[in-house]
Amino acid sequence: MTWKDLWTEFLLKMGVKINLKPKRLIIHRHDIEEFMVNAQVVKGRTERDFEDRLFRRTTISSYLRTDDRLFEPYVDMVAQTTIGRENFSFAREIGNLILNLTNKYETDNNIHVNKSFLYFGLSLNSIYLNDTINAMIYWELSQEEESNTFGAAFDPTIAINNTIDRYSSVINPIKYSLKQNDLYNGLLSNYNFIPDFTDILRGQHTPELFAYFSSGLRYKQVDYWIKNNFTAMTKIYSQELINSLCILCEANLKNIPSVTNNMIGPILINDIPTINPSVASHIGGNNPASGLFSLYPSKTEADFNTSFPALINVVKTNSLNVDNLKAHLIYGAYMLRNKTLHDFNPNLVFYNNKHLFADTIGLLFASVCAIKSL
Repeated sequence: MTWKDLWTEFLLKMGVKINLKPKRLIIHRHDIEEFMVNAQVVKGRTERDFEDRLFRRTTISSYLRTDDRLFEPYVDMVAQTTIGRENFSFAREIGNLILNLTNKYETDNNIHVNKSFLYFGLSLNSIYLNDTINAMIYWELSQEEESNTFGAAFDPTIAINNTIDRYSSVINPIKYSLKQNDLYNGLLSNYNFIPDFTDILRGQHTPELFAYFSSGLRYKQVDYWIKNNFTAMTKIYSQELINSLCILCEANLKNIPSVTNNMIGPILINDIPTINPSVASHIGGNNPASGLFSLYPSKTEADFNTSFPALINVVKTNSLNVDNLKAHLIYGAYMLRNKTLHDFNPNLVFYNNKHLFADTIGLLFASVCAIKSL
């Protein structure tokens, strides 16, 4: 800050009216030209390399296994540009150009090119851009192209296993974000039934598999904002993630073969005693209230705002025995499902507390693990 800036700040604080002239940002023409030249060189080389490969491809066969080689220049570029965040949108522009050229080639020759590698590159680029929707859609398209090429029906479980095994760059950012969550990482370090993200992902059915994968990607997205800029929009997007995880918990409970009820409350009271009597003994019942229903009442907003932080604190001690912890996690999901799924309520205790908000998301990810281990 210059002396002129200091005097300006002093006069403004004293209420003296002065004419403020906006400072002109100095960007030298040669800097812009250098950037544009480099960008065009990369774009031109990638496009030409792709077109050369496409020109040499046969025009009479569809879904060739060697089609992956067509898109190697683009995917290689995506992998290299991960070093600089400012390059991500530029990489998407090139990917969309290559996709358009491929679609035109398919139309002109009445064939289908195996675009799995291209779609995967676009999915990877979307992950770097925190674009969850496109990341998931491009990933699914990539896997469907693989199925068409190998003549097999699209199997989401096989597809996700292939992604985990072959493309760690997709999964590792999710695992890293979850390990930065205090509540989840504490449980991960102390309880065997809280496994690596990929283990739970492999065990999901369809469509819950997509829901869990999407939740992981979205948590990677909102994690940064919860920690650094806890804005109103951050809260809304984080609340949407909480809602999705609540639905996922209920869906996973319904997928248990012996479950006969369709809502999480009746499942906890009537079905869990058959599935896991020990966990059920800790959860208790609601009429009359016993177990966790008695310890953490949540019928009213005031009850929830008192009970939920208490439950979180007990979970974070990492001292509960395994079945009691599972009971706490599943009951916590029940509390959240009933209080958050049908409303955006800024009066709920976690809504304006970023640390408790992060713990809430961590608890729901752990709840998925608890349900899968019943």
